Amino acid sequence: MIASWLMIFSIFASGVGMLILGIFVVPISQVLFKIITIVIGIYFLLGKFINSSLAIVWVTLASLVFYCWEDPARLLLIISISILVNYIIGRSFRKNNKKIILIVGILFNLIYLFSFKYANFFLDSISNLGFAQYHLDIVLPIGISFYTFTQIAYLVDLYRSGGLGWYEIKGYSFFVTFFPHLIAGPILHHAEIMPQLKDKNTFKLNASKVALGLAWFSAGMFKKVVLADNLAPLAENFLAGAASGVSYINAKEAWLGAITYSLQIYFDFSGYSDMAIGLALIMGFTFPLNFLSPYKATSLIEFWRNWNITLSRFLRDYLYIPLGGNQNGTLRLYCNLFLTMLLGGLWHGASWNFLVWGALHGIALAFNHALFPWVKFSPGALVRFIGFIATQLFVVIAWVPFRASDLEETLHIWRSMLGYRADNITLLPNTSILELCFIASCVAIALFTPNTAEIFGRKHGVNFYKVTWHPNLKWGLMLGCAFGIAAGLCFTQPTVFIYFKF
Repeated sequence: MIASWLMIFSIFASGVGMLILGIFVVPISQVLFKIITIVIGIYFLLGKFINSSLAIVWVTLASLVFYCWEDPARLLLIISISILVNYIIGRSFRKNNKKIILIVGILFNLIYLFSFKYANFFLDSISNLGFAQYHLDIVLPIGISFYTFTQIAYLVDLYRSGGLGWYEIKGYSFFVTFFPHLIAGPILHHAEIMPQLKDKNTFKLNASKVALGLAWFSAGMFKKVVLADNLAPLAENFLAGAASGVSYINAKEAWLGAITYSLQIYFDFSGYSDMAIGLALIMGFTFPLNFLSPYKATSLIEFWRNWNITLSRFLRDYLYIPLGGNQNGTLRLYCNLFLTMLLGGLWHGASWNFLVWGALHGIALAFNHALFPWVKFSPGALVRFIGFIATQLFVVIAWVPFRASDLEETLHIWRSMLGYRADNITLLPNTSILELCFIASCVAIALFTPNTAEIFGRKHGVNFYKVTWHPNLKWGLMLGCAFGIAAGLCFTQPTVFIYFKF
């Protein structure tokens, strides 16, 4: 207990110290510090001295304010309709557990998501075929894909259980809107969160959990702000020629751009996931893991077991398995894999680029499964090394359509990676040795260092780690420095999470 409080103090003390030494100004109005000092503080006061119900209501209201901050009336209406309709449909399973109710619920969610996310993509695609042009004035609500998938999973589980697991509107609203995961995941399963709501100890201030949560949060913030945000302009610099309409950029620029973006999106999204896990831990909740060193994978199957784990789980449990999974022959297995990844690509955005990205992964996963019987009896180092190289090369190449603005830019970059180039493009313009060393360091971190879960615990179940890490002053100082540096950069440069737009 004493060690936990010492580490908590040292993180804040060294963090503030790093801010002062860096001559950074910390505005009191920053949302990050509002969450830490106000929302979490009142949450624990309500949970300890009054009751947990008020604490749940408080966090739900605070989460809605956090979510709707930029466009209160519109965003509040959109998420409120989604929550209320799904809650009413879920409640109906208690009296009449019919398949038609589930179909209505899934259709509502898909139509709701389609209206905001895919309507203009559909209309633009129709107009490209020669039909009249229509374009709706729609702004995509942030996080709509995440909370829609969360609620679809909830309805399916309620149907499968015969209505068991229904919750009151208070707990259900908390489950959907809990701010650490609302905008960019992880995609939560109600069976993971709702039992924690019923545990009175969840709402009591626990120094060990707070210390561990601050550790996760500091590590994630460092990955996002220090690594990902400084990789972003480098990736943009390397690939600027393709974006500006130059037919072929230099091959080394194209490869460096693709590799740099691969690192950027990993540190960006895994950093956010660590921050979400950390904030939840501070408040007494345990979230499932979302990343486990995917760039160390020796097969694409392993990559998807360790990249965006909660989305992979959703696609497997609520799409791939209902389609038949691997139970209906080899050809059906390949078709199910392809369709699952195609729809997984479309989930990320209304663009042909995301469909191409999903299709590539679907085809590659089918090929990976076809090869599996040939390599499972040869688990030697050489086979694993070849699998590692092939997997990472494919992943880097496949990230190109995910990052590019359109298919034309995708083709420009791919052709450059194959060796086509424009003679008037200078090799690595405005790129210093220091920047190249920074990229190499990020590669080393992704490939050779333990991930956050390995640092703070050991494997426990499919998506969880059992805590074996113990706080101390040394950890507090290191994590405090990481937090201070990241906080300072956060207040002096724009910070945008890639997955906020999905």
